[in-house]
Amino acid sequence: MSFHTPQRSTPLSVTQRYPSVIRLDFIPARVEDYSVPKRLLACAVMALKTSGSTGIHVEMNVGDKCMIDHYQRMGFFPVLDSAGGPEDVVYLGRAI
Repeated sequence: MSFHTPQRSTPLSVTQRYPSVIRLDFIPARVEDYSVPKRLLACAVMALKTSGSTGIHVEMNVGDKCMIDHYQRMGFFPVLDSAGGPEDVVYLGRAI
């Protein structure tokens, strides 16, 4: 559905510091080995770093606590307070 929905623009304060965007989705109930999505994300981060990126961000729905926790375990942290963006979205960023 997100493919056919117009994308909202990411706040400039996020993209200036964390220019690359990444998204890794998986269904927690179906994952038996959590090291697989962790390694996949680590490979994507290294590929972006090798290509010259200085930071990455991800846009998440505030209700997706499992994925937010997963990204935070991988070193991402909230980079925009609710006053600076939409109320239903949280932006997590990580310098690389």
